[in-house]
Amino acid sequence: MALKSNPIVKHHTPAALKTYLYGDQIGTTGLAYINSAIHPTRSPRVFNTLDESVAALQTKQVDALVVDTPDGQYMATTQVKHGVQVGQFPTANAGTKYGLLFKKGNPLVSCVDSAVTVMSKNGGLAKLQKKYLAVYDDIAKLKP
Repeated sequence: MALKSNPIVKHHTPAALKTYLYGDQIGTTGLAYINSAIHPTRSPRVFNTLDESVAALQTKQVDALVVDTPDGQYMATTQVKHGVQVGQFPTANAGTKYGLLFKKGNPLVSCVDSAVTVMSKNGGLAKLQKKYLAVYDDIAKLKP
């Protein structure tokens, strides 16, 4: 996620990605990815909240933020004036995991666990991802 006027929008080769100043919220997978995969030449600026990170981007204190794709698209279209999602890193490398949250004792937990297991094995989950989440694949995949 960056401002349209930032050079990272047009110059984001793996080597170029190392030269930018990143910002992110403390404890996020985005911050971990910056440090473990991009290896920037300057330490990223770390903020207590995502709002502080966004403010730093908007005031050009940082060149870019690394956030998950849905957040980046929301920011680029709604939250950040002149914002743009520059690219998408491979999910497998980002270490991001997702889960469902149920109220303790909810009887649906075992049913959902079974359904997800079956759909993972028979390809149904991949088909749903392709059908409903393909918009996130439209962004050029970046590999630092």
